[in-house]
Amino acid sequence: MFSSINLNRSWSDYKKQWAVPLLFCLLAFPWGAVASPLLVVMIYYVPCLYYKQGKAITLKDALGFLGENFSRIVIAGVCQAVAISIGYMLLLIPGMLLSFTTPLVISRIVNTDASGAECVKEGIKEFFNGIKTKRMWIFALIQIIIGVLVSIASVLTCGIGAFVAIPLGAFSLYGYMKTNDLGNKSKNILTGN
Repeated sequence: MFSSINLNRSWSDYKKQWAVPLLFCLLAFPWGAVASPLLVVMIYYVPCLYYKQGKAITLKDALGFLGENFSRIVIAGVCQAVAISIGYMLLLIPGMLLSFTTPLVISRIVNTDASGAECVKEGIKEFFNGIKTKRMWIFALIQIIIGVLVSIASVLTCGIGAFVAIPLGAFSLYGYMKTNDLGNKSKNILTGN
Protein backbone atom coordinates (compact mmCIF):
# COMPACT_ATOMS: atom_id res chain seq x y z
CA MET A 1 0.00 0.00 0.00
CA PHE A 2 2.59 2.53 1.08
CA SER A 3 5.47 0.85 -0.72
CA SER A 4 4.96 3.16 -3.69
CA ILE A 5 5.98 6.16 -1.57
CA ASN A 6 9.64 6.16 -2.42
CA LEU A 7 11.34 8.78 -0.26
CA ASN A 8 14.73 8.06 -1.79
CA ARG A 9 13.37 8.80 -5.27
CA SER A 10 11.50 11.87 -4.00
CA TRP A 11 14.65 13.18 -2.32
CA SER A 12 16.67 12.50 -5.47
CA ASP A 13 14.07 14.29 -7.63
CA TYR A 14 13.93 17.21 -5.20
CA LYS A 15 17.74 17.56 -5.14
CA LYS A 16 17.78 17.89 -8.93
CA GLN A 17 15.86 21.14 -8.70
CA TRP A 18 15.74 22.30 -5.11
CA ALA A 19 16.37 25.93 -6.07
CA VAL A 20 13.04 26.62 -7.84
CA PRO A 21 10.73 25.34 -5.06
CA LEU A 22 12.91 27.03 -2.44
CA LEU A 23 12.72 30.31 -4.33
CA PHE A 24 8.90 30.10 -4.44
CA CYS A 25 8.88 29.35 -0.67
CA LEU A 26 11.09 32.33 0.08
CA LEU A 27 9.11 34.68 -2.17
CA ALA A 28 5.75 33.64 -0.73
CA PHE A 29 6.25 35.07 2.73
CA PRO A 30 6.93 38.79 2.17
CA TRP A 31 4.34 39.37 -0.57
CA GLY A 32 1.14 39.40 1.44
CA ALA A 33 -2.27 37.91 0.78
CA VAL A 34 -2.42 38.56 -2.98
CA ALA A 35 0.75 36.97 -4.32
CA SER A 36 1.48 34.46 -1.53
CA PRO A 37 -1.21 31.90 -2.46
CA LEU A 38 -0.05 31.88 -6.06
CA LEU A 39 3.61 31.50 -5.10
CA VAL A 40 2.83 28.76 -2.58
CA VAL A 41 0.74 26.82 -5.11
CA MET A 42 3.65 26.97 -7.57
CA ILE A 43 5.59 24.82 -5.09
CA TYR A 44 3.08 22.08 -5.95
CA TYR A 45 3.08 22.74 -9.70
CA VAL A 46 6.88 22.28 -9.97
CA PRO A 47 6.90 18.56 -9.04
CA CYS A 48 3.84 17.95 -11.18
CA LEU A 49 5.61 19.60 -14.14
CA TYR A 50 8.76 17.63 -13.33
CA TYR A 51 6.96 14.28 -13.44
CA LYS A 52 5.15 15.26 -16.64
CA GLN A 53 8.29 16.37 -18.49
CA GLY A 54 10.78 14.02 -16.83
CA LYS A 55 13.38 16.75 -16.46
CA ALA A 56 14.31 19.42 -13.95
CA ILE A 57 12.14 22.52 -14.17
CA THR A 58 13.96 25.83 -14.38
CA LEU A 59 12.63 29.09 -13.01
CA LYS A 60 12.00 30.16 -16.62
CA ASP A 61 9.92 26.99 -17.21
CA ALA A 62 7.89 27.55 -14.04
CA LEU A 63 7.27 31.24 -14.75
CA GLY A 64 6.42 30.43 -18.37
CA PHE A 65 3.87 27.87 -17.22
CA LEU A 66 2.46 30.40 -14.72
CA GLY A 67 2.18 33.08 -17.39
CA GLU A 68 0.52 30.80 -19.94
CA ASN A 69 -1.93 29.31 -17.45
CA PHE A 70 -2.47 32.20 -15.04
CA SER A 71 -6.22 32.53 -15.61
CA ARG A 72 -6.76 28.75 -15.41
CA ILE A 73 -4.78 28.54 -12.16
CA VAL A 74 -6.67 31.46 -10.59
CA ILE A 75 -10.09 30.22 -11.72
CA ALA A 76 -9.32 26.68 -10.52
CA GLY A 77 -8.06 28.07 -7.20
CA VAL A 78 -11.17 30.16 -6.66
CA CYS A 79 -13.52 27.29 -7.66
CA GLN A 80 -11.64 24.85 -5.42
CA ALA A 81 -11.70 27.30 -2.49
CA VAL A 82 -15.44 27.89 -2.92
CA ALA A 83 -16.13 24.15 -3.12
CA ILE A 84 -14.05 23.42 -0.02
CA SER A 85 -15.67 26.31 1.88
CA ILE A 86 -19.15 25.07 1.03
CA GLY A 87 -18.07 21.58 2.10
CA TYR A 88 -16.91 22.88 5.48
CA MET A 89 -20.12 24.87 5.91
CA LEU A 90 -22.24 21.77 5.25
CA LEU A 91 -20.29 19.68 7.70
CA LEU A 92 -16.65 19.14 8.49
CA ILE A 93 -16.29 15.84 6.58
CA PRO A 94 -17.29 17.07 3.06
CA GLY A 95 -14.85 19.98 3.34
CA MET A 96 -12.05 17.67 4.41
CA LEU A 97 -12.79 15.27 1.56
CA LEU A 98 -12.84 18.12 -0.96
CA SER A 99 -9.46 19.27 0.34
CA PHE A 100 -7.95 15.94 -0.74
CA THR A 101 -8.92 16.64 -4.36
CA THR A 102 -6.45 19.52 -4.75
CA PRO A 103 -3.52 17.41 -6.11
CA LEU A 104 -5.85 15.91 -8.71
CA VAL A 105 -6.95 19.40 -9.77
CA ILE A 106 -3.34 20.62 -10.02
CA SER A 107 -2.47 17.55 -12.09
CA ARG A 108 -5.31 18.34 -14.49
CA ILE A 109 -4.21 21.99 -14.83
CA VAL A 110 -0.68 20.86 -15.75
CA ASN A 111 -1.63 18.04 -18.08
CA THR A 112 -4.77 19.15 -19.88
CA ASP A 113 -6.05 22.19 -21.73
CA ALA A 114 -9.40 22.13 -19.88
CA SER A 115 -10.68 25.27 -18.22
CA GLY A 116 -9.94 25.85 -14.54
CA ALA A 117 -13.54 25.11 -13.56
CA GLU A 118 -13.53 21.90 -15.62
CA CYS A 119 -10.28 20.77 -13.96
CA VAL A 120 -11.86 21.26 -10.53
CA LYS A 121 -15.03 19.43 -11.57
CA GLU A 122 -13.11 16.47 -13.01
CA GLY A 123 -10.70 16.27 -10.05
CA ILE A 124 -13.59 16.20 -7.59
CA LYS A 125 -15.47 13.69 -9.72
CA GLU A 126 -12.47 11.35 -9.91
CA PHE A 127 -11.90 11.52 -6.17
CA PHE A 128 -15.50 10.82 -5.20
CA ASN A 129 -15.82 8.03 -7.78
CA GLY A 130 -12.67 6.51 -6.29
CA ILE A 131 -13.98 6.79 -2.72
CA LYS A 132 -15.92 3.58 -3.37
CA THR A 133 -12.59 1.76 -3.51
CA LYS A 134 -9.61 1.74 -1.17
CA ARG A 135 -7.60 3.66 -3.74
CA MET A 136 -8.76 7.18 -2.83
CA TRP A 137 -8.90 6.43 0.90
CA ILE A 138 -5.24 5.46 0.71
CA PHE A 139 -4.53 8.60 -1.35
CA ALA A 140 -6.20 10.73 1.35
CA LEU A 141 -4.28 8.91 4.10
CA ILE A 142 -1.00 9.49 2.28
CA GLN A 143 -1.78 13.21 2.04
CA ILE A 144 -2.45 13.26 5.79
CA ILE A 145 0.80 11.40 6.57
CA ILE A 146 2.84 13.73 4.35
CA GLY A 147 1.14 16.75 5.95
CA VAL A 148 1.92 15.50 9.46
CA LEU A 149 5.56 14.79 8.57
CA VAL A 150 5.94 18.25 6.99
CA SER A 151 4.40 19.83 10.10
CA ILE A 152 6.71 17.91 12.43
CA ALA A 153 9.78 18.87 10.39
CA SER A 154 8.65 22.50 10.40
CA VAL A 155 7.93 22.62 14.13
CA LEU A 156 11.16 20.86 15.14
CA THR A 157 13.20 23.37 13.14
CA CYS A 158 11.21 26.46 14.21
CA GLY A 159 9.77 26.86 10.71
CA ILE A 160 13.03 26.77 8.78
CA GLY A 161 12.56 23.11 7.86
CA ALA A 162 9.39 24.05 5.97
CA PHE A 163 11.54 25.41 3.14
CA VAL A 164 12.72 21.85 2.45
CA ALA A 165 9.86 19.78 3.89
CA ILE A 166 7.02 21.37 1.90
CA PRO A 167 8.60 20.89 -1.54
CA LEU A 168 9.89 17.42 -0.57
CA GLY A 169 6.37 16.50 0.55
CA ALA A 170 5.02 17.71 -2.81
CA PHE A 171 7.58 15.59 -4.67
CA SER A 172 6.60 12.58 -2.54
CA LEU A 173 2.91 13.10 -3.23
CA TYR A 174 3.26 13.56 -6.99
CA GLY A 175 5.72 10.66 -7.15
CA TYR A 176 3.07 8.52 -5.47
CA MET A 177 0.46 9.78 -7.94
CA LYS A 178 2.70 8.91 -10.87
CA THR A 179 3.44 5.43 -9.55
CA ASN A 180 -0.24 4.71 -8.86
CA ASP A 181 -1.63 6.26 -12.02
CA LEU A 182 -3.77 8.87 -10.25
CA GLY A 183 -5.10 11.92 -12.02
CA ASN A 184 -6.88 10.50 -15.07
CA LYS A 185 -8.68 7.26 -15.81
CA SER A 186 -7.67 6.96 -19.44
CA LYS A 187 -3.95 7.65 -19.07
CA ASN A 188 -1.32 8.47 -16.52
CA ILE A 189 -1.78 12.22 -16.39
CA LEU A 190 1.60 12.85 -14.78
CA THR A 191 3.60 11.26 -17.56
CA GLY A 192 1.51 12.28 -20.55
CA ASN A 193 1.36 8.63 -21.73
